[in-house]
Amino acid sequence: MPETISVEGRSVRWLVGGQSRVYTTAVRAADLVIVSDDEWYDPERINAWFHPAEGFVLAPTVSAKRRAFLRRWGTKAGVRVHDVRMHGAYVR
Repeated sequence: MPETISVEGRSVRWLVGGQSRVYTTAVRAADLVIVSDDEWYDPERINAWFHPAEGFVLAPTVSAKRRAFLRRWGTKAGVRVHDVRMHGAYVR
């Protein structure tokens, strides 16, 4: 699966492979960012890099500890974070 796709005019970015892989793409905008592995990502830097208007989705493959950290960060930063394990499938 490609790291970035466009669906109905919205771009979706999958994060795979850790923080260092984020900056290997020329794409600097995404409507939605999906964290799909249990690697470390700095949410502040990811948010500043992609400016995801619809926020973040945390896949069930992300560890409970990391999901909790990202949910807390989202609450403090005012960024939507949808945790699939807690809230079920992300439906827009």
